[in-house]
Amino acid sequence: MKKTNNHHIRQGDVGICKTKSRNVAQLTRINAVNGRNILAYGEATGHHHSVVADKTELYQLNAQTMLLRVLDEVELEHQEHAFIVLAPGDYEVHIQVEYDPEGERRVQD
Repeated sequence: MKKTNNHHIRQGDVGICKTKSRNVAQLTRINAVNGRNILAYGEATGHHHSVVADKTELYQLNAQTMLLRVLDEVELEHQEHAFIVLAPGDYEVHIQVEYDPEGERRVQD
């Protein structure tokens, strides 16, 4: 377990950056899956980076970035990484991309 107050957090190919609170009225909410908000799926393994949905809200900011609103302290989990405790607040979520001759693509777990 890693508990952090840092503003920049990384778990595998998922980068999370604490940000100022935002108005989410114009954002598209991303629906939870089986009680979890999924930040990223591992394409090769089926694993995922996720948080429990009853303590968080997830929104699409733009094509590359999501907004994770943490309502109550929550654990960011992944099957192959230590979990990270996130304090309440708003976080921008970025998925690492890698170069491919056919264009950028998300890093595969």
